Amino acid sequence: MKYCPSCGKQMRFISQYNQWFCDSCRDYPLSVNNNRNYGQSCIAKNSVLNMLLLISGTLMFLSVSLFFIGILFLNSGLYYLNVNYDYAWTSPYRDIYRGIWNIVFAFVIFIALKIYLNSTVQKVNWWKKLQNEMADGCYGVLASNSMKKSVTSLYGIVYGGLVIMGIISLGIGIFMVNLETNLFIESGFEIIIGIIVIFIGYQLYVQEIENVSTKIFPIISEQTKKKEELKVETPEEDKDTIC
Repeated sequence: MKYCPSCGKQMRFISQYNQWFCDSCRDYPLSVNNNRNYGQSCIAKNSVLNMLLLISGTLMFLSVSLFFIGILFLNSGLYYLNVNYDYAWTSPYRDIYRGIWNIVFAFVIFIALKIYLNSTVQKVNWWKKLQNEMADGCYGVLASNSMKKSVTSLYGIVYGGLVIMGIISLGIGIFMVNLETNLFIESGFEIIIGIIVIFIGYQLYVQEIENVSTKIFPIISEQTKKKEELKVETPEEDKDTIC
């Protein structure tokens, strides 16, 4: 028993032509009949997405960690600058510079990752090239769902990391307000920045998912190398025999 790699429905074997035929697609799937490595190409190409998912997740973890360390340094420098003037020209300013540097570098990693994703995963041509490199029929039901899940997880990790940055800024800003210092303006600024970053991260995620849903997902679900002008007549022999 075999299932069509394009539509996922059960096929039947035509002994006259020694090939498998799909009544739903009215076609002989090339990947089943002519490709000995049926399914292997799909697994290999999907692993490329999984590797991209791993790299993106690791980079976003690094970005969030740098942001967290940076905002701790920044608040530490501002705190000691306000409560202990003996170190006004040493430790506090050094901590402030370290904090700013780490925060900037965290956003540089995020922006670079976003640019890379826009130049690859968001490009229709990238998916068409990936599709052409795969065996015919590799975009079966299970394969396409797996790829869609990988893509949504990819964007969820990237923009989820941005939302976490906003939550960190919001949380530390609220924490600093409760300290007995004169950092109310700085803390209020961190709270506002945190709320803005959370909102932007959520909106960007929704925008990207809507984009891939309308432009990329149809390509993933598309039957590969299927010629619309080719009309295959339903074989009469073994018509009722389903293997």
